[in-house]
Parts: sequence; C-alpha cells; structure tokens
Amino acid sequence: MLRRFLNFRRPLHYSAPIVSEEVQHAVKNNIPVVSLESTIITHGLPYPQNLELANEVEHVIRDQSAIPATIAFINGSPKVGLSTEDLRLLADPASSGLPKHKTSRRDIPYVVARGLTGGTTIASTMMLSKMAGIKVFATGGLGGVHRNGEVTMDVSADLEELSRTDVAVVCSGPKSILDVPRTMEYLETKGVPVCTFNDGNAPFGKHVPGFYTRSSNVASPFEFSSPKEAASMIFASLNMGLDNGQLFCIPPPLESALDLNFINSIIEDALQEAKVLEISGKNVTPFLLDKIYHKTNGKSVECNAQFVLNNAKIASQIATELASLTKNESSIPNKNKAKFNPSLNTPRIPQKVEAVIVGSIAHDTMCSLQSGYIANDSNPGTHAQSIGGVGFNVALATHLASRDHGSFVETRLCSAVGNDLLGRGLMETMKSCGMATDAVSISENFPTGTYVSIHDHSGALVVASADMKVVENISIEHAMECLGKYQPRWVLLDCNLSNSLIDSIVKLEDFDVVIEPASAIKAAKLGKLNNLRIFPHNSVKLITPTVTELNAIFNEFHDNCLFDAYQNEWFPVVDSLGLDYNVRHALDREFERNDYLRPLLEQGFLTKTFRLLPFFNNIIVKDGKNGIIVFQIITDCDKYDNLIKGSKIIGSVSTFSFLTKGKPVGVGRIGVLVQHFPVLDVVPSDEIINVTGAGDSLLGYLFSKLSADSSWLTRLDSTRESYLINSMKSSAASLKSNQAINIDQIRQIP
Repeated sequence: MLRRFLNFRRPLHYSAPIVSEEVQHAVKNNIPVVSLESTIITHGLPYPQNLELANEVEHVIRDQSAIPATIAFINGSPKVGLSTEDLRLLADPASSGLPKHKTSRRDIPYVVARGLTGGTTIASTMMLSKMAGIKVFATGGLGGVHRNGEVTMDVSADLEELSRTDVAVVCSGPKSILDVPRTMEYLETKGVPVCTFNDGNAPFGKHVPGFYTRSSNVASPFEFSSPKEAASMIFASLNMGLDNGQLFCIPPPLESALDLNFINSIIEDALQEAKVLEISGKNVTPFLLDKIYHKTNGKSVECNAQFVLNNAKIASQIATELASLTKNESSIPNKNKAKFNPSLNTPRIPQKVEAVIVGSIAHDTMCSLQSGYIANDSNPGTHAQSIGGVGFNVALATHLASRDHGSFVETRLCSAVGNDLLGRGLMETMKSCGMATDAVSISENFPTGTYVSIHDHSGALVVASADMKVVENISIEHAMECLGKYQPRWVLLDCNLSNSLIDSIVKLEDFDVVIEPASAIKAAKLGKLNNLRIFPHNSVKLITPTVTELNAIFNEFHDNCLFDAYQNEWFPVVDSLGLDYNVRHALDREFERNDYLRPLLEQGFLTKTFRLLPFFNNIIVKDGKNGIIVFQIITDCDKYDNLIKGSKIIGSVSTFSFLTKGKPVGVGRIGVLVQHFPVLDVVPSDEIINVTGAGDSLLGYLFSKLSADSSWLTRLDSTRESYLINSMKSSAASLKSNQAINIDQIRQIP
C-alpha cells in the first residue's frame, strides 16, 4: 500500500495557456516578443503556401532580434509559441484528417472542451497574448463592421477585444470588404486609439490603409512616423492602466499595394452577385475573397503575404522599442508622471498579483433587533447597509492586512455584479477602499448579490437570506482569464461559486488553493467535486470550516462514497500518518481534559477530520469563542523531536500540541499535528456589534501571510504561532465594528 501511495498516477490537468520555454524566457527577461495569429494558416491560404508563409513570418521577426510566438489551439490546449510539428498540423489538413476550427473568444470553451484544433482570430490571439505577457501582436487585416452592419448587426469580435485587452495590434487596417467608416466609428466609441504609420509617402499616412490598398479614404485619428513613437503610446497606456488595446495600421508596401478604385469596383460587383445568388451571413466573406482573388489574377494573395511580412517586421521594431522603454522607465515622454503612493484610497497597478480571491460580493443589510423580540411579528430595531460577501470580505482583509508591515500583497477579487445601481455602488466602494475592480465582471442576466441578516441584541445571527445567483453564475471563462492574467501564487475560493467553477480551478496545478466553505449548505459542494487530488499532490492546501461546516463536508464525502472512490490513494496516506490506537487514545484524553473540546469527541470530530486530511492537508477549524483547532499533515517530523515535550510545543500558547509520528515516505517521515489555540482576548458580549465578518477577517489575515510567504504554515516556530494568534485578533476586531471588516484595526495587526 505504501508503494501505491508514493507512485499513484496523477490525473491530467489543463493549463491555459501552454507557453513555450523560449517565449517564457523572453517575457521574463524583457526580450521583445511578437505574437502571431493562426487563422491565416488554417483558413487563409492553401497548403503548402500557408506553412511557407508561417515560417517566413517567424523568420522576419527573428531577423529583427525579436521572438515570434504563433498562437493556436492544439488538441484543445491553447499554445503560445508553436513547434514545427504544431505548425505543420495546422497547415496540412491531411496530417490529421480532422477539421481545423476558426477560434474566436466565443468558440474557446467549445474547442477546449472537445479537444479540438483550431487557428486563433485576432480576438482570441489578443486574449492569449495577454495571458502570456506579450504586448505586441502582428497580423494581416482587422475584422470590423460588415457592410450593411447597421441592419445585420454583423460586427467582428476583434473590435470588442481591442476595447478590453491591452495588447497592441499591428495590421494593415480593416479588411477592404468591410464598412471602414463605421468600423472607425465603432473603435472611437470603444475608446480604442487608431494610429497609422506615415512612411514618408504622403498623403497616405493621414488615411487608414484599406488592407490591399494604401488608403481607404477614411481619415486616421492619429499617425506615427517611427516604431519608437508607437512604443511610447503603448507604454503610456500600460503605465496608466487603461486596459484597452491600440491599433497600429501599416500601409502595404508600395510595390505590392493595389488600387483602391479597382478593389472597390470588384467588391461592389461581387456584392451584387452575392445578392442575386442569395449568399448571406458567414458565406459572404469567402465569396468576396474568392472573387477578389480571381479578378486580380492572384495579386490579392501576393499583396496579403507581403503586408503580413511587413507588419511583422514593424511590429518587431515596436516590440524592441517597448522593451527598451520598459527597461528604462524614465524614458517615457511624460517625465512628470505621478509616483505611486500606497495610501488606502489609491489602487495599485501591479506587475504581479500574488493573491486572487474568486468569490462573492454583495450588498449587505444587517438588522439588529432589540431585546426580547417576538417571532412572526414586526419588531423594533436598527439596520445598517454595507458592501459584503465572503469573497469581498476576505479580499479586503487580505488587502489591508499587509499594507503597513513591509510585505504588500497585491490582491484581486474575481467576482461579478449586476448591471444595476447596487452593482455600480459596490464597484465605487471597492475603489474607495483602494481595491482594483478590473477582475469584477458586469452581468446583464442577474442582479447584484444581496445578503440580508437579522441579529439579536447581542449581535448573534438569528436568520439570514442571500440572493447570490450572479456569483453562482460567474463563468469559467472569466475566472480562467483572470487567473491567466494575474498568475497568482495562491487562489482562494468561497463556496458561493458553482460546483463546475470550483472543480475547474482545483484541478489546475499552477497555484495553491484555499477554500472557505461559507456555510454548512454550501460546504457540502466539496463532496461533489470530481478533480480533488490526494496528498502530497493536492492543490487544495487549506480549508477553514466551522465545526458545523466540517460535519457537512464529511457527510457529503461519506454519502457520495468518495472515501471508497479514492480508496487506493487515500488509505495509504491515512495508514502512513501514525494514527494507531495508542495515539488516538492519547488524543481522546487531551480532548476530554479540555472543557471546550470535550463535546466534539461525541460527534466523532477527530475521526472525521483525520479522514479528510489526505484531501485537504491543512484544516483550520473555526470554533467561535472557543478559538481554532489546527490539523496539519507535517513532513519530516523527526526534526521536531526536541521541540515537543509531552503534549506541548515548548513555548506555545496552545492548550495542547500533539504530533503523531508516522512512516518515512518520499517526502520524509509524515505525521499529523493537532493543536488547539484559545482566544486570548475574548470580546465581552456587550461589546459585540456583529459577527458577520469574524471568520472572513481571520481568513483574510492568514491568506495575506500565505500569499507573501507560505513556508511558515508547516514550520513549527514563533512566526507560525504569531500568525495564528493574530488571525484571531483580526477576527475579534471585526466583532467590534459595524462593518464586516474592521478597516482601522486590521491594518494595525502585525
């Protein structure tokens, strides 16, 4: 059994995107990188011309001392930086015999879920470029508003992506078969700067190019005359956190450009023919391109290839200049730019986000009844309104806990609000607390979450009602985009989320996960997950249930037969922890001696927790005024022989500390540490104002310390002990506040 424990197979996991080592190295070391889309390979040209052009474009970028990063979906996996085999698979349909899918933002879940292969459009290439940290992207022509788009509402997703994804797109303008004036109006409305390269061949520098032509006769809002000017615009946008893309239009080379009137006459004739033949919808574009190809005797394809190569060359030069600006920040044109001052009311624009909380945000209404209330009747009382939700509370506590103690933890809340007055109010409140709102999506389908609680005169909860449909419907796509963008060390989930979203996140291997059960009903979701892994490979490193929530988790595991399903992997861990009869008997005695803990024995509390430990190797049980009970799997137990005397860690304030010594395995001799920490500063009942944020404050404090440096969690030293004690101080501070999180006091806890 021990051999099975050490060698069981780990399940496969999806990670988005898969970035080549070359591209990772370049991004990390500020080497210029240019991303490339792949629909020109899968749908733009026939084989082998498409493969030849794909290789030639990459060579052009390398000739400019930049790194190419062609992007595509290969067997359902998004890849940034393709191998030779990947390019051939995309280019040659006969190599796999499978269809190649044109993959825009809309198509990604379908392509990934079915393990399909597809070329990326401008929209999906921008998304994956951003996730990989690439800021410059070269392509051929831009999608846009189609002719008669005011009637058909046929607008390319490329335009919407430019409005919300901060990647610069270098292209030859909107495709000539589109409605260029309306495309430019749409981009203006969305706040996307459009800038045309003036290569000295006036007057065309003042007009947006028309794909095959050097001018579309549509004025360009801005122009630039050097790659450095373009890079300065990109850098200024990034530095201000504008979060939108920029469009840089490069007229096709003089020697390959086609005449505007000639191309327009072909398009007009082809549109009339399409109308007669009743060709409509998505079939119009390939019909028009085919007509242009034949009417120009193939020159349109030659022109296309030449301007793609030219765009890649100039994009590489822009990326090189941007890398130089990033290296030497003082070279930005605005030399008087404001310096960041980490005050409470100033959101910080990060280079790296250490902590992401995926969870609920809601409008809270707390009603406090006077003494001696009557059920089923109206009662006098008071009420207060505030921003709340487990996710927000933990995020705010995490955000505040490290601000004044030299280890600032950059935090993001990934959540959703409705497109309503409450939602807008919550977003403004977040900003006033110094929190960024860029990971909070706006839902058109559900109202902002609300939580109404009724408390007795002592502050204890009587009953509460929550409407969290907007949070329960946070899309997997939105969460994955946030996680890919921020690449955090730790991710915290609250169980207001849907089962499918929790499952999708816990199966990833890119970060460690903490789960806050939120309530007994919602805690049961943990027993319905399909992607949990067993120690030492579990991604869920910590859960923080109450006693009631832990019982709910165990019951769901038991009822769904998860202990049986994981028997071959789960039992060897339990068997190796040293939980024999003598150890269990000694632990029982420790619980019997403790007035707070004695009742838990009758509930089978120890047995339940031990059985859950292989799934969640750190369990901190919150027991209100009785303190916290910590259960942890500890590796290399032998080194603590001189630290534990009897049932106490020397110098510990815990009522007892019990460490079992199990079997030596690959990670060292493992065992279970059980500790009870009492509340040292009990808040008198007459000083308790509300209890809604006590657990969230405790967890937020701990999460800030984990995200800064998680090594303390399994290190039996004074740092670990002080963090556990201070987390309860944070909890106590919230009890004395009208707000769920006591903003003034939590910042003072070291």
